[in-house]
Amino acid sequence: MNYGGLNQYFFIMVSFAIFMGMGNARFAYPYIHVLQLESYKVDAYKKWISNNKKNLKIQCIYLVPVLLYGAIGVFIPDGVNNSFATFLMIAGSLFYSAIAGFAYSMTTKKSMKKELVITDRVKRLISRIKVISAVIWSILSGVAFFIAINSNILVFYIIVMLPTLLVPQIVAFAAKSVEKNEEKIKQKFYDEAKDKIDDMVDLIKIGITGSYGKTSAKYILGTILNQKYKTLITPYSYNTPMGVVRVIREQLTEEHEIFIAEMGAKQAGDITELCDLVEPQYGLISSIGPQHLETFGSLENIIKTKYELIEALPDDGIAVFPIDNDICRKLYDKTAINKLAFSLDGQEGYTTPLTIKDYSVATTGSSFTLCDGKDEIFCQTILLGKHNIQNILGAATLAYELGLSLAQIERGIWKVQTIDHRLQIVPSNNGITVIDDAYNSNPAGTRAAIDVISAFEGRKIVITPGMVELGDEESNENKLFGAYMADKVDMVILVGPNHTAPIKEGLIGMGFNSDNIITVKNLDDATAQLKKISRTGDIVLFENDLPDNYNE
Repeated sequence: MNYGGLNQYFFIMVSFAIFMGMGNARFAYPYIHVLQLESYKVDAYKKWISNNKKNLKIQCIYLVPVLLYGAIGVFIPDGVNNSFATFLMIAGSLFYSAIAGFAYSMTTKKSMKKELVITDRVKRLISRIKVISAVIWSILSGVAFFIAINSNILVFYIIVMLPTLLVPQIVAFAAKSVEKNEEKIKQKFYDEAKDKIDDMVDLIKIGITGSYGKTSAKYILGTILNQKYKTLITPYSYNTPMGVVRVIREQLTEEHEIFIAEMGAKQAGDITELCDLVEPQYGLISSIGPQHLETFGSLENIIKTKYELIEALPDDGIAVFPIDNDICRKLYDKTAINKLAFSLDGQEGYTTPLTIKDYSVATTGSSFTLCDGKDEIFCQTILLGKHNIQNILGAATLAYELGLSLAQIERGIWKVQTIDHRLQIVPSNNGITVIDDAYNSNPAGTRAAIDVISAFEGRKIVITPGMVELGDEESNENKLFGAYMADKVDMVILVGPNHTAPIKEGLIGMGFNSDNIITVKNLDDATAQLKKISRTGDIVLFENDLPDNYNE
């Protein structure tokens, strides 16, 4: 290896380290994506890496450009023109960087259901990965040079390709190294949002939480309240502190009269943190049941965490509960502040401001009569399912408390739109009815979805990967899911052979024909199978869609 002295070698290695660092950052994208899905929690990311070693095949693909680059060096004979050698080294590292991006785009990126979102935080992380990778490559290049100076050039390239194999660990190290800085940035944004919302003294603030149904309840309530008030809701599934902070900083204005914040939680204290920011005067619980048991640990912890919203309300605040839910009814009973109850089927001994009678659930939507004890009004909605009528009743109960008339509430109910991926009928031109319930991932929600599809005429096909984040109950709940739909559907396509095994067991245990169960590896395979078996008049339910970090 003759590069004409240390000065030229230094120039070559610096260029080499910079461009190889850039390539490593591109190789890191799949792992950054997982880190993002894990809410940037490094410990959760490391656990995923440990549990998904078989899914790291992409690294093997990424080694191809490294080996191609190494091949360039093999053909640089000793004594070759130094400028030409320099050109080949730098061109090779540029090639490495470019091919890394190409490999990511053509492999991992195409298989993702939800793409990596290049936020400012991700950009800062990528910059740190580039620096760390460049430093590692510089050190290894120096070591490799002195080890391989009198050896075969392949020794040099074997050593310098090592950082490519360390990409998952480099991502973890980079994420850990920027944590303190990210906390400072988050605190700055949090303080700005807190000051802004605190200055709006006349703003009515509502918090909504629940194990399921909270996003639907939020959209329904926001639509109804908009018939009288200028209302802002946190969009999509913005239900984390920084998600709510972003909405307050970027969207909340002096024109708004009501702010509705969806409050999500995966562990104790999450709701309290959101309440400290928003300081709601009203709290609506949509439901409570087993979800995120993997992080909560127990149903008792879920109950305590959801109740944090009620505990955060002021003495003159108002709490709203669905008393058809046994857990919520007990919480209603123990709540000392002002409280409202709502019940779809009626609960003896409880007074509710609004009631519903003559409700009807059809394949085109739902209808019912809303009553306040004095007057009543007929209501229609395009939302599907009995559970959505309950969500509407909860929203209507709070809206009524805030001064809306039955007519205003009815108009809002009529205007409510289907919520993306929540029992949403997807237009089709092939005579097949497709129902997208991809965001549903809890036991009660899956049963509600099966009840909805069972009301349709035609052959019923369910495509599902099952439920996750249910801790020790996950296998049993998936088995119960299979058992529940056994006599209500005709065919089932299971996505992921390992995770869906309990669903299959539940189906067969209830006498479901095993010939009508198809097991596939991923959603693409499921779609391909659906094309083969579907026919005009079929009803197809896509029930839940696991995020990329849960793929088998």
